[in-house]
Amino acid sequence: MSHAIYKTTIAILLMIFASSEAVNVTVEWDPALTTVDGDPLENIHGYEVFYGDTSGVYSNCVVVTNGTSVQLAELEYNKTHYFAVKTFTSDAESAFSEELVWAAPVMADEDLDGLSDDWETAHFGALNLADNSSDLDGNGICDLTEFLAGTDPNNPDEYPVLEIQLAAPGATVSFEAKQASGDGYENRSRSYTLMQCDDLAAGIWTNVSGLENIPAADQTVSCDVASAGRSVFYRTEIRLD
Repeated sequence: MSHAIYKTTIAILLMIFASSEAVNVTVEWDPALTTVDGDPLENIHGYEVFYGDTSGVYSNCVVVTNGTSVQLAELEYNKTHYFAVKTFTSDAESAFSEELVWAAPVMADEDLDGLSDDWETAHFGALNLADNSSDLDGNGICDLTEFLAGTDPNNPDEYPVLEIQLAAPGATVSFEAKQASGDGYENRSRSYTLMQCDDLAAGIWTNVSGLENIPAADQTVSCDVASAGRSVFYRTEIRLD
């Protein structure tokens, strides 16, 4: 006769933003009812809570003997985390619970201005000086753009630049693809797309073929473009994931 194996359910109950560098979560579960062989699971001693950042591969384990919930600390932002639980007695254990998949927030942003708290603190020493429309170095580039581009918001001479050098019969367009690194960019990546427009009044921008979603690794990206006797405008789209 076959046995049914009852797996426990598991859920994220609470998110606590304990610091600007990591997030804490509280995980709760229901006790399993059967062992891995389907026999009744009686006289429960405790639970093993497994978690990691790869599905089915758990690099961490916490043993809980005083309840059916636990707070897990220092989980990384901008990562997907996987959780599973086993119930155990003195001589038996359940199968793994169903796996819980939880995507941590991209970054800490206490003031909800689109700027990473770590980035703001590193550059300005506080969270109340800059926002998504400010320009504290007065160079005409807002601080949100400087955050996305990875340039120094306190240096008016540093900002994202697209260079165009004329060379018959067209031109060379180039820009620096700045890698996402440093305070506020942990576990994040930056990519660039070169775009072009024939008519600024119409405002229709299209991607330049072959120069889309370029992963940034502190490299110079350049391409030769032909004008064909017409005016063409270029810009870069910067994406921070």
